[in-house]
Parts: sequence; structure tokens; C-alpha cells
Amino acid sequence: MIEARAQSSVGNRTQSYSTDTITVNALVAVSPLPNLGFTLLAPRPNPAADRVEIPFTLAEPARVRAEVFDIADRRVAVLARGEWPAGSSTLAWDARDASGFEVPAGVYLVRVASGNRVGTVRLAVAR
Repeated sequence: MIEARAQSSVGNRTQSYSTDTITVNALVAVSPLPNLGFTLLAPRPNPAADRVEIPFTLAEPARVRAEVFDIADRRVAVLARGEWPAGSSTLAWDARDASGFEVPAGVYLVRVASGNRVGTVRLAVAR
């Protein structure tokens, strides 16, 4: 259970507005995903101007799909599709789209999926 309270303080006076109690019945996963056989780490450098590396680890060999999306969730590039060995790996992106053109400066999402596990990290491209 989570209890939330809202208060406002002005000078020496404090006023409570409401108190609510909620129960959370969902499991929420956030990247990186430890102890699930898959970990996606922060891209480096971030922000990047041209080349960026995205490290990840697999506990066992698995099929991996890695893609880059713009902030409007349009696929910009595919970094990997196929079988990967267990252990640490690093994906590389040259900050270019699928047609080979430099992407404009902005925020991009790198999404790496392995089985039913998906990790997403933000990446800023600065030109």
C-alpha cells in the first residue's frame, strides 16, 4: 500500500488537502533488468556526435533485436537482429539512419529485446 498526502505551507501555516491510499497490483520493470538474464547499460558517450556504443549482457545465448527510434517512436535504424552469445557485448551506432544519412540532433531511444525481455535507454545526439 502507498499513502500519499498533499500539503501546502505558507508562512507558519500548513494546510492538508487530501490523503489517499492506493494498492499497486502490477509488477513494473525498468531498464536495466537485473537477474533476468539480460542487462542493458547506458550508451556511451551520451550525448554523442557520431559514434556511440550500447553495452548489454546476456546470461545465456539468445536471439537479440536492437533498434533505434526517434522520440515520435519511428524506427530510425536496426543495429542487430540475430543470435548472440552469452556474456558482455557492445552494439555500435554511427548516428545514421537506415539510408545512411546523419540523424538530426535530438533524443533517440535504443530498444534492445531478447526473448520476452525489452530494455530501452535514451540517447542524445548533438551535432
